Amino acid sequence: MKHIISCIAVILLAAHAVQADIPRISGSVIGGEDTFIYEPTMDDFAQVSGENWGLLDPFEVEGMGITISNIVFNTDPLIYNNILVANTSGGTQTYQFDITLPTTLTAPNQIRGSIDTSVIGPSALLSAPTDGSVYAALIDGVVVETLQDYSFTLGTGQDATSQSDNFPWKSSTVAIATDMGIRLTFTLSNGATAAIISDFEVVPEPSSMLLIGIASSAIIFVRRKFIV
Repeated sequence: MKHIISCIAVILLAAHAVQADIPRISGSVIGGEDTFIYEPTMDDFAQVSGENWGLLDPFEVEGMGITISNIVFNTDPLIYNNILVANTSGGTQTYQFDITLPTTLTAPNQIRGSIDTSVIGPSALLSAPTDGSVYAALIDGVVVETLQDYSFTLGTGQDATSQSDNFPWKSSTVAIATDMGIRLTFTLSNGATAAIISDFEVVPEPSSMLLIGIASSAIIFVRRKFIV
């Protein structure tokens, strides 16, 4: 019986283990030739609080008017990013960015996400793409939730304006096999600057965490029995 309890505990812990790697960002101007991939290393991050790691210095994409102001991630898993885009192309541009965090997590789980979108500049205009969304939460490249959907428009009569949106904690049956991420897609008028802060978090269901706690207790109990 002791051996059975020990085996069950190990299986439960392994089934709900979370692993995370370092996030990467790719971006492009849709319909254009400008693209970039930013693949930071662990040396580019510092521990900012608890298990959160933040980017040490902003990363500027030369020739595209794009600045990655910050990326924060942890093994919850959680991914957060702050991106600044200045359109100086001479015309309206549609941008797309994928912020991807390699990680794994079993289902069921819970997900939440948010976005704060700002547009800066006189008569500046930012809008969601046709039949798309400014924000899309991704698991293994598949969209699981969206925010600021088609028809969303943010414009300035003055110098700047912003709007936030979020989806609160909700249950999900989608397991993470390889990665999670955020896709940002938006159209920006010439001369305008967009500042977008977004995040996406996935955690085990509370019942799963309870099972992990029970499994951990079982392991401690079994170890003590064997030691004694």
